[in-house]
Amino acid sequence: MADAPPSLPSLPSLSPRLAAIAAHVPPHTRLADIGTDHATLPVVLARSHHVAFAVAIDLRPGAVALANRIVARHGVADRVAVRCGDGLSALRADEADVVVVSGLGGSTIVRILAAEPAALDTVRRVIVAPQSATWRVRRWLLTNGWAIVAEDLVRDGAHDYEVVVTERGDPRAAYRWPGRSSPLRPASLLWLGPLLARAAEGHWQARWRQAADAHDALAVRTAASGSVGAIKAAARHRRRAARIRRAVDAAEGAAERAAERGDKRAANVG
Repeated sequence: MADAPPSLPSLPSLSPRLAAIAAHVPPHTRLADIGTDHATLPVVLARSHHVAFAVAIDLRPGAVALANRIVARHGVADRVAVRCGDGLSALRADEADVVVVSGLGGSTIVRILAAEPAALDTVRRVIVAPQSATWRVRRWLLTNGWAIVAEDLVRDGAHDYEVVVTERGDPRAAYRWPGRSSPLRPASLLWLGPLLARAAEGHWQARWRQAADAHDALAVRTAASGSVGAIKAAARHRRRAARIRRAVDAAEGAAERAAERGDKRAANVG
C-alpha cells in the first residue's frame, strides 16, 4: 500500500524575508520566482491579485510536485505556472517583468543570472536575497548594467538577509552618495551594501559590529596553538575586525552629518 501523500499546508503568511521581497514587487506585474520551493511567494501575491501572473520555478521535482498541488489547492492555477527547471532557462521570452531569486547562495545566484542573459532582456526589476556572499551578487550587478535602487536588511529567524532590488541603469549610482562623498571604498560597499551603509541604521551597524567581534574571537582561538601560521591567521582576523569597525564608524558618522544638514535645511525652510 502506497504511503499517503503529505498534507498540504494552509496558505501561510509570508516570512519576514518573503514579506520584504513582496514589498518591492510592483502591482499588476508578471513575476518569476526562481528557487520557489513551495511557491509561497507567487501563491500569496496571486491570491491577493497583487501580480497579474507568476511563474514558480524550482530545480527539484519533489518541490515542483508539491508546489503544483499548493497552487491548485488555493485556486490560482490560472495565474501561477509551476515549472521544473534550472534557473532562468525555464522562463519563456518576455514572460516576466520582475525576477526574484532568493534563499540561495550568492555564487549560485550569480550563476543563474549570468547563464541566461537573454532571459533578462525584457525584465524591468531583479530582486535578490542571498543566504550568503551577497557581495558576489553586487559585484556581478556592478559589471552587468544593473543599478541597485533599494536595499533592506531583514531578520528572519536566526539569520539576517540582505534584500537587494535592482533595475536597469547606472550601476555605479548607488555607490555615489548625493551631496557628499562616500567615506567608504567601493570594494567595502560591495560587502556592506551601498544603500545600507548610506542609511547606517542601527540593525545594520549591530550586524557588522557583531561580525567584527566574531573575527576578534576567532583570532584568539586561532592564536592559541602558538604556531607561526596560526599567529599570522589570527593577525588577519584582527585586521579584518578593525577594518569593519572603521567602515561602520565612518558610515555612521556620514549618516549623522547628513541628518544634521537635513535638519538645518528644514529649519531654514520653516
